[in-house]
Order: sequence, then structure tokens, then C-alpha cells
Amino acid sequence: MDVMLLSDWRLIVVVVAAAIVSSLLSLNVAARPAAIKTGQLATALTVAQLLFLLTRFANLFYTPLMAKFVDEAEKSHSLEKLYGQIQWVIAGTAFGGVVSWMLLATAINWLCCGVKCFHHRGTMPAALARLLRPHAWGVVARAVRPPSNLGVKLFRLEGVSPGFLVINVVATGIWTVGLLAALYVSGMNPKFAITAGLLSGLVTGVAAIIFSVWVDPKAALITDLVERGELPEKQVRITAVHLVMGNLVGSLLGFFLLTSAIKVIEFAAHRMAESGDGMQESLLPLLLLNLCFTLLASTTYSSRVSAVVTRRVATAVAVYNLFFLVTRLASQFYAPALGAMRDFTVGSKTATLQQLAHSFQWIISGAAWGALLGWLLMPSFIEIYNWIIVKTQERESLPSVILYALCPFHWGELLRCLRRPSTLGIALADVNRLPKAFLLGNAVVVAIHTCGVPAAIYCGALLPEMARTVSLMSSVVNGLATVTLSVLVDPTISKLTDEASKGKRPEIDVKTACFCLMASMFVGTVLAQLFFYPACRLVAWAGWALDRVF
Repeated sequence: MDVMLLSDWRLIVVVVAAAIVSSLLSLNVAARPAAIKTGQLATALTVAQLLFLLTRFANLFYTPLMAKFVDEAEKSHSLEKLYGQIQWVIAGTAFGGVVSWMLLATAINWLCCGVKCFHHRGTMPAALARLLRPHAWGVVARAVRPPSNLGVKLFRLEGVSPGFLVINVVATGIWTVGLLAALYVSGMNPKFAITAGLLSGLVTGVAAIIFSVWVDPKAALITDLVERGELPEKQVRITAVHLVMGNLVGSLLGFFLLTSAIKVIEFAAHRMAESGDGMQESLLPLLLLNLCFTLLASTTYSSRVSAVVTRRVATAVAVYNLFFLVTRLASQFYAPALGAMRDFTVGSKTATLQQLAHSFQWIISGAAWGALLGWLLMPSFIEIYNWIIVKTQERESLPSVILYALCPFHWGELLRCLRRPSTLGIALADVNRLPKAFLLGNAVVVAIHTCGVPAAIYCGALLPEMARTVSLMSSVVNGLATVTLSVLVDPTISKLTDEASKGKRPEIDVKTACFCLMASMFVGTVLAQLFFYPACRLVAWAGWALDRVF
């Protein structure tokens, strides 16, 4: 590694950002011990979900900054410097892993304080605003603890399954290098630069889903069993410590995975770029893909009702997290395909930018159809979630439940979950109790989330001189919208879920909130069509500002 590369202040900024993102992992892992200590499982785990998004997707936020290094490497026809810069970013991530372990005990205390503050203040924004007061700084300072393993000895698992801990290491390694390898390939092959660059979000998404399928459900099951007194509390601490150490090992693994990741992404980008003209001619597959992902997104509201019905909050949240990530990452899955369409249009003598815009708007319309279907099928999805939660408890593994559900012999069980569309017994008086600003905010954020990625990629076609930077802004738009939903909407629903699961408020309140949020989601996907061109202008301005500063 070339130390002289650190003479560039921009690289130092990115390395520090990578270290901070990685160090925040301790807050995410600390949420489960904090959930047990406070007894507020849904709230603590929703805070963990927010932190998960911040940590697992925050690397996408500095992607546009890395784009400048890629542009410089492409112009100089030298990739050695870029490779060295990427290695330093991986080193920053590994250093953040060390800090993450050092902060684990402190993070648990911080989250306990945060959960109590949220329940006292009522909303997440109000709780976060509390941090601006000097008195809160003293509380934060008093919660600091020296680094420790929480009384746990490394590699003494005491009944905790090692399998999901190993998967955590591998997934962290993929997460560490995926984005960076995609950017390197983007510099290697200018002809499909945007397609390769946008694969960064896809790889990050795949890693996040691995966490949600194999790691989070197992940790959630342990949390539920501890909360019900069926396992000792120490098992939660053992899990937390080994997950943090796994994040550190996975970051170091990134050094060894980098070369292989570059080859895999180069192959994928090349094949996808070659199919750009075919995608332009046949939009139906992408429209249906967007419809399916949005349909899955709509089911996340059903999980909150299921958490109350089954009284298995941690498991319900873990199942919810899987669908949440798949759906929130939907745009990242088809973003490379949109990038391939953009690359084809820019290099074509027949295709026009207007045709590209119309194609993107047709694809966006799939989200509205998916949201509408999800709204109509909400009673069925509640029953399906109930079934998944019970089966996860029985089989102790979400992947095994997924395989169980895929077997044709068990499809009858799923078919028996189907219900007619209904309003879930909600009356108008129940709806009137909900804050309207809460629903409006959800609709606006959903609209931005729906059109953000296509708008950024289209902006890259309009501004070829800043194509890589503005196209990669898509991940920033997507991430900000997702985090906004996690701050404004999810904590409020979690509080309702906690209170309803403990009998402190009627179950109908949770049903009403989820049903109305589903309605506002549909409105948001329709609004996305109106937001498309304004979003293009906003991304163009952000790209211009970033280009001037960085």
C-alpha cells in the first residue's frame, strides 16, 4: 500500500468515512442486548434497523466521492493508483471494525438511553432533537464504558450456532469490497462505465440480504427465546460480541476478495451492457420486476400486525427486515439494467433521450400497480406473515422456512392463508385518530424513493461529462429516502406495536396505522411520475455542487 496516496485530502476524507461507517456497526449489534435490558423489543430492534441501514448502505453515500478517483484513472489510463486508493478504503473499514469492538459496551448503554428517550418523547425526530441539548451530552458521556467483551470469552459459544457467525464474516467481506470492485471495473471499461458503477448498489444489496436471511433471523430467535426466559441472557451477549468480531475479520477478508470481486463484476457488467438494446425494446420484464418488488414492500406493513397477533416481536421484526431490505433494494437490483439502457442510448444513433425517459416512466408505473395489489392483498399477507413467524419459531431458521415454503407439498398451507380484500375491521373514527402529516410524509418519501434511481440515471444521460458522478447519486437518493422512512415512520409504528403486544393499546390501532400507510404508499408511487423530472434537476444540481467541491 502506497502511503503517499494519503497526501490527497480527498482520499483521507473517504477513508475516514469508511472507518466511521464500519465503526457504527457496534450500534447495530448492540441493539439486541439493549432490547433485552429495556424490554422494548420492537422499538430497540427498529432502532437497530435504522442503524443497519446507516451502516450497511452508508458506503453508498461516499460512492460519488470515489467516482472522481475513477474519472481521473480513466483519463490517465492508469488503474494502479485507483487500486491503491481502494486498498486504503478497505483499510479504513478494517480500522472501523476495531473501533466497533471498542464501542460495543458503550453502544449498548447509548441505545438503552435512546429507547427510553424515544418512549418519553414519542417520536424519533423529537428524541434525536434532544441530543442537541447540552444536558443530553452529559447523559451520553456518562454512558461511556471501557472496551470489553461483555464478560464473554471469544470462541466459547455455549450453545450459540457457529454457522450464522461464519456467514456474517463472509457477508461482511462481500459488503466491504463489492462497491469498490464495481467502481474499479467502471474505470477499466469506459464503454459500460455506468452499468458497472451501478452494480455497486446491487452487490451491497446482496450482502445486506445475506445478513437478513442467515444472520438477523438467528440473532432474533435467540433474542426472543431470551426475552421469554427459555435461554440465558448471556447468549445475547455471546452473539453480539462474536458478530462484532466477525465484522472486523470480514473487513480484513476484503483484501483477499478484491481481485476475485473485480473479475466477477467485470463479467456481469459486460454481459449486462451487451443486453442494453434488448432492454430498451422490451420493458415488460423490468416493469414486472418493479411491480413484484413493490408488492413485497407493501407486505412490510402487514408484519407489524402479525407481531401483535403472534406476540413474537423480535422474530416478526427479523422477517420484516428481510422483506424490507429486498424491497428497499429493489431499485438497486434493476439499476444496472437501467444503466445498461442509458449506456446503449448514449452510444446509439437511433435511440433518443426522450425515449429513454418514457421507458423509465413506464418502469416506474410498475411500482403503482405493485402497491395497489399489496393494498388489496393485505389481509392475506397478514396471515402469511403469521404462518412464517410460527414456522420460524418451529424450525429455528428463516432459510429453512423459505425452502419449506418452496416445496409444492406445502403450498396448500400457504393457500389456506388467502383472504378476501377487506378494511381489516377499521372504522372511519379509527382513521381520524391518525396524524395526517405522518401519512403525507410517508407518501412523499415513497415517491422520492420510487423515482430517485431512474431520475439519477437519466440525469447521467443528460450530462455525459458528469455521468458517473450523477448516476451514482442514485444510491444517495435511495439511501436518504430509506433512512427518512426509518426515522419518521418505522419508530412510530414500532411504538404502537410494543404497546399493543403488551395490551396497553387495542390491536385495531396497529391495523389502522398499517392500512393507512399502505394507502399512502400507493399514493406515493403514483406521485413518483410527477417527481421524475424535478428529481432529475435536483440530482443534476447535487452532482454539479459535488464536482465543484470535490
